[in-house]
Amino acid sequence: MKKVKPAISIENEDLKKKIIHPPEKEDELFVTRLPVYSPYEFTECKGELLIAASAYIKIEEDITDNTISELKNKLGQPSFINPFVEEYLLEDLANINLTDDQSILAFCNKYGLYGQNITKTEFSPLLSDPLKLEVKEKVLVNISENYEYFFQNTALIQLAIKVINYEIPFLEKQYKEGKNPSTLEELKTLKKTVITIVNRGLRLVSPSINLGDNEEALPSYTSHCLLGAAYYHLYEAITQGKKFRECLFCRSLFVPRSPIGKYCPPTQLDKHSSCENSYNQMKSRARKSVREKGKSIEDVAKRINRPIEEVRGWFN
Repeated sequence: MKKVKPAISIENEDLKKKIIHPPEKEDELFVTRLPVYSPYEFTECKGELLIAASAYIKIEEDITDNTISELKNKLGQPSFINPFVEEYLLEDLANINLTDDQSILAFCNKYGLYGQNITKTEFSPLLSDPLKLEVKEKVLVNISENYEYFFQNTALIQLAIKVINYEIPFLEKQYKEGKNPSTLEELKTLKKTVITIVNRGLRLVSPSINLGDNEEALPSYTSHCLLGAAYYHLYEAITQGKKFRECLFCRSLFVPRSPIGKYCPPTQLDKHSSCENSYNQMKSRARKSVREKGKSIEDVAKRINRPIEEVRGWFN
């Protein structure tokens, strides 16, 4: 979902229309630009637990009546991301530890909040000045969010990922092996439930028009919030058959970039995975402990907290 070529329609030799992406015209299909007001922290307001930008917490008065320039001055300059082209967004979301405050804040500091917390929850009137309205919404988005809202949305996406990657394949295997014929209905229910959840999230993604380099109108997609982009990533994972795996070293979930991928992918192209390097170093130290220091395989496995069967396999 990084760079795409704007589609144009041509006719082939059978006079049938065909969509192509000419190489000489490249532009972003996804045009969303969301602010990230990091650092974020937990705070309480009127008995409600929030995740909020530190700059926002320091502002004591109600900011909703401020002018755009006043808001920008008080909140400071955010960084901006296009969540549709963030390659690791879905993987990072899948690995949020909802029992660990630092894990939650690390995600927010990288991507911002889910982005529904603008001053009004209803859609803005169509007769409002569109340019002024858009500016104010972009300033207000991602400054604070109800913790329970963040928790529930994260847990729902993580549940969908778990069902897709573990529960459905397990039931499919059972059904094919004839172990439990009644699993067919359970399979249908699970798949329908996941599809319903994803389709509901995709309502946050909208087709739009983007102006190209030559001011030409280009078809594109956008979302006013991070949550919409997250569901689009999940939609792509499902429709393109991408499966999560558990990293052999750190146990985090990741989408393998090759059929034999066993570790979290490298953060830079043409580099080795840091998890693969760490795993190989761990195996090397374990072998040295057994062969040179006289430790038992059982003791080494217990010390490094790895399954005994896995450690035994390092000596075959």
